[in-house]
Amino acid sequence: GSHVVWGEGERPLLWLHCSETLREAELGIPISASGQGIWECTGEEVKAAIGSGQAFPRDFMVVSGGFIWPKFQDGEVGGMRGQIWDGNFELSLPEQTEEIWMMLQKQELLSIETMDKNLQIANSCWSLANGKVSEVPSSMSGKEVTSGDNDSPSLADHALRRWVAMYMLNAPRLE
Repeated sequence: GSHVVWGEGERPLLWLHCSETLREAELGIPISASGQGIWECTGEEVKAAIGSGQAFPRDFMVVSGGFIWPKFQDGEVGGMRGQIWDGNFELSLPEQTEEIWMMLQKQELLSIETMDKNLQIANSCWSLANGKVSEVPSSMSGKEVTSGDNDSPSLADHALRRWVAMYMLNAPRLE
């Protein structure tokens, strides 16, 4: 369907925190209607909070770029809600937010060198959100998948790895 992907030089930085202390201080705005979990804030709010000693750099995660679906398309509900209703995404339980947040913070700036580790962490978070305990999946390794491989998770993981390399790292060939 129709979507927006920011191009190079157009990527706004999205600052996020999942700190109860910072929520109580009303630093930023909640992403969910409940006011719990993850909050979005501006770079200026982050700088002021760190400068005043109210927060530490480790309290924040910054995301560059993003993906937006239109809220309505052909009279149908779109956006993230539409993606969830279509079964493309699932909601995680609110009580899992902090554990998932801590796992995601183990990721490093995305590069060819960090891609596999970052994808392993993301996959572990996905498994946790779906109620499965997951160690680092072996299918996320850099191994080449052949057309005779019938392991669907392995094929999906390989496709994701190639997509990240091509569209997020501008590296169409993985060496």
